[in-house]
Amino acid sequence: MQSNETIRCYCIVTERGGASAAFRIWLRKNGEATDNKQYIAYDTNIDANDSLSSVKFSISKDDEVYVRASTADVSFNLTSD
Repeated sequence: MQSNETIRCYCIVTERGGASAAFRIWLRKNGEATDNKQYIAYDTNIDANDSLSSVKFSISKDDEVYVRASTADVSFNLTSD
């Protein structure tokens, strides 16, 4: 990826266990400190044994995507079109 290139992507979230969970996805642009404006999903609920797709968002070379879940049974997959 070149420094001025952006990629449109989305995150697929899967709850593999037997209970619902909550998750967060956020994007830190160019190493900025975490801020409310960076959240793509915040404490979003996902049912047991279900999958969800986030909204599409753009990332650049120096951006960082972070994920977090309330249980260890949640998987995240970042993909592009």
